[in-house]
Amino acid sequence: MLGCVGGGVSMFMAIWCIIGNILTPLCIVAGIWQMLAGFVSIVIEAPFCCFCVPGVAGMTSKLEERPLWQKAALYLILSVPPIILCFGIPTILGSGLVFGTAIIYGMQVMGKKGSKTEMQAAAGGAEYVGDEQGIMEGEQQYP
Repeated sequence: MLGCVGGGVSMFMAIWCIIGNILTPLCIVAGIWQMLAGFVSIVIEAPFCCFCVPGVAGMTSKLEERPLWQKAALYLILSVPPIILCFGIPTILGSGLVFGTAIIYGMQVMGKKGSKTEMQAAAGGAEYVGDEQGIMEGEQQYP
């Protein structure tokens, strides 16, 4: 969802960046980059929005097979250059949402957080057995 909305906002903000900074070449380049990043984000996250563009279905099916960390890296690479080239509200809002998509994919790569007992067992050096007794056996008892 964030990828679709972020792509659309990114494309709108890219137009605002280009029109608002018409005399600054780096901002024009940043706006074009941001527009392409928004388009790529929409193509990856919602390929049905781009049914009229030839080759989108084939490219999307190949991207769906890729690991999540590669999608996160792609979104990260697409979102950072516009902010570096032209630091302003349009680039922060537009590329920031694409960057947020990269963060969400990165968090999916890391996986789910363990339960409280699993975390306590890992911190105490004991192996998680599935109950409180396994944790107690790994701890030293002090008088």
